[in-house]
Amino acid sequence: MSNEAADNVSSQTPPPGGQAAQPAPPPVEVVWEPGQVTWIELDRVHLDLGADTFKEAVTLHLEVLQPVSAAVTAGTPGPSALADSPPIPSNFTSACAFRVQAWSQATRQRVRQLNQPLQLTFDYSGLSPADWGFTYPSLFTFDETAQAWTCMASRLDFARGQLVASVPQLADFSFGGDVNANPSAPPNIEGVAVDLCTGYASIDIPLKVPPGINGMEPKLCFFYNAATTEIVNTNLIEAGGNDYDNTRVDVQGSIVGLGWSIEPERIYRAPAGGTDG
Repeated sequence: MSNEAADNVSSQTPPPGGQAAQPAPPPVEVVWEPGQVTWIELDRVHLDLGADTFKEAVTLHLEVLQPVSAAVTAGTPGPSALADSPPIPSNFTSACAFRVQAWSQATRQRVRQLNQPLQLTFDYSGLSPADWGFTYPSLFTFDETAQAWTCMASRLDFARGQLVASVPQLADFSFGGDVNANPSAPPNIEGVAVDLCTGYASIDIPLKVPPGINGMEPKLCFFYNAATTEIVNTNLIEAGGNDYDNTRVDVQGSIVGLGWSIEPERIYRAPAGGTDG
């Protein structure tokens, strides 16, 4: 790499708050030429390059900006080593940040765009949800034009503890979590009760529904009773492994789940005074 290119590679900055952290591993580089299939790996980051990833021969540079031991949370400077990197949003937690750059072998100029996306794999095995803020683990990239972090499309391999993404351009990346991406919190569970004789728990969860005509609002609830599960288990044992258990209602859960039920409101008519006119 040229001296100019080397000057653009920033060194590891101390973690926020001045806390001692395990130092980041030294950067690694690999020379890629058209038609070559290769890979580059550092710490938890693995990049796979295809035969036509770039249009020209390049030197690919991979650097860890923020190791896992120096997690960055809200209100601190962004893990990007760029001087004008914005603060991390209050909803964002960065577990690890790294930089991927490339320089042309012919011109020694920085190459940002790829001819074909490369595959990035981040190994998060051994980490806990606390490392990414108890949110959904995601991959973020730093947009130098917008000066902001954006979430990238990725998939999770929970069995291997890996996040895999297709990367269309080289930039700074961060593995972390966004609180705003969490699903809505479930409603509060009210009316929890335990039968003191049997020990079975029963739970009622009211459902919010829009009002109907003239302000009439149906009251719907999910009901759970542990006794139902016990009854089903007893019936299964008594059935002795019958191959036709799926046809028996007494060994199946309801349409809303085993032990759960829903009681829709009904309209009752009393035709004692005659039929409707």
